[in-house]
Amino acid sequence: MINFEKIFPIINNASKKAQLFGFIIMLFALLNIISIIPDIFGFMSKSGFVDPTINAKFLTTTKKLTLIDITSFLENLSIPYHFAFILVILAYISSLILFLFGYGKILFSFVACFLHTLILNSSFLTSYGGDQMLSFLLFINIIFSLEKNVPTKIFDLLFSFSIRLTQIQLCIIYFFAGFGKSLGHDYFDGNAIWLTFGLYMNENTFLQIIPYIPPIIYKILSLFTVIIELLYPFLIINRITRKWVVIEIIILHIAIGLLIGLYFFSIFMILLNLIAFYHDDLYTYFHNIRQKITKLKYAKTY
Repeated sequence: MINFEKIFPIINNASKKAQLFGFIIMLFALLNIISIIPDIFGFMSKSGFVDPTINAKFLTTTKKLTLIDITSFLENLSIPYHFAFILVILAYISSLILFLFGYGKILFSFVACFLHTLILNSSFLTSYGGDQMLSFLLFINIIFSLEKNVPTKIFDLLFSFSIRLTQIQLCIIYFFAGFGKSLGHDYFDGNAIWLTFGLYMNENTFLQIIPYIPPIIYKILSLFTVIIELLYPFLIINRITRKWVVIEIIILHIAIGLLIGLYFFSIFMILLNLIAFYHDDLYTYFHNIRQKITKLKYAKTY
């Protein structure tokens, strides 16, 4: 007999945590899409940087829904393409905003996840890791959005399942990221970090700091990245090493965000790690902030 309670232990305040995590996920998803609004036609439209037919070649042989499928349907209803494209993007943004205001959480969490998947399928060559991580966050948010619509015991089980799923997902991501890096030589001689800085860091910043970084630093950073990713699944299981692994991963992603400019990728990865392994601390931190704000507002009224 399978002991589900052992595999998916009951988590205290699961409903409240789901509300908080869902709000955070949708808020950052909204900020993410707003950040690319000025270039969204270039990334995803028919007249963008990459022709949709080229993008389709990189998808799997299985047919996947894309923005072209939706806009073509709208065009058949005599809606001009550019207007149809804007309607889809507005529907995505509106679903995020309505969720944040507490309207139809189940419906709009599903709509947001579905439309984000369409956007991801439509921008294979212009998307990056942050988009894939957001896709997973939006998926588990569908589970979080059930918190008021199913019995407490069932939701506790669903929430615990989503936490376990996130833990497994992270272990797979980091292990194979490290495994892939270990197959080449760039992460053993330090060239990978040097090239990453050179390609993605602000040119002026790069030219200013490069003379002061000894070559050995690139090797240390490269080896550290490979080792921490390869050993992540094994170190994260142990409660003694878990804290240090998560701290190192957070530092790694903060560095990626600040030095390379992949801000939302870093935020999503940090958020995934905290939800997966330190959801209690994350909830307590924001709960304490909320209490302080409430006390401050209460004090001002008197």
